[in-house]
Amino acid sequence: MIPRVNRQMEQVLPKFETLEKGRRVETAELEKAIEAAGLEHDKVLIDALKERLEQETDDQDGGTP
Repeated sequence: MIPRVNRQMEQVLPKFETLEKGRRVETAELEKAIEAAGLEHDKVLIDALKERLEQETDDQDGGTP
């Protein structure tokens, strides 16, 4: 992943409320967290955040078989 997106993700993730176990991330929720972090909406950032949050949810579930 490109460094800019990694830095932006680190700014946004603390603004994002913890997801309920197994719940998918909605784009509108990510956009709200991005705005709270003082960043502009960016498709690459939104996609990267979705991937990271889904990966973290899988890790909490013990992974997908």
